[in-house]
Amino acid sequence: MSNKTLAVTTKEKAYAILRSIPGACRLPYCTGRYTWRGSEQAFVGQAIESVSEAVKAIYVEHRSDDGGPYAEMMCITVNKSQQTLQVTTRSNASAILRQTPGARRFPYCTGKYSWSGTAKDYIGQPIENVGDNVKAIYVERRTDAHGPYAKMMCITV
Repeated sequence: MSNKTLAVTTKEKAYAILRSIPGACRLPYCTGRYTWRGSEQAFVGQAIESVSEAVKAIYVEHRSDDGGPYAEMMCITVNKSQQTLQVTTRSNASAILRQTPGARRFPYCTGKYSWSGTAKDYIGQPIENVGDNVKAIYVERRTDAHGPYAKMMCITV
């Protein structure tokens, strides 16, 4: 797999790329939280190295929570082919993460699913239309003000 260097672009340009490429989607680029520098322009032009060929644009989105404002790196990516994966254990997913150069851990989707009591209840469930850059999908138990829920996570390259 070849990697490239890509400069951070504006959200407007990234969305234009998203609209122009069939099958493109918008995903978090990394799990880091970056200090908000007052505007998107403070990030534009910053070089990001070792970017997958599937990533077509990287941009920042302004976010805010109890810790204050921060920037989240987002990307526009293209899934060249689709596959069906079965939900695996977190330990198997972590092994794939360690064994795969350039792999990263990301939320698979933004959904919050009912927690059934154990992660074992999700293992083996098929997930269809998964991009070829996703190597494993697993479930984590999370809790918010409404109680426990299942969060689908993935290992991507």
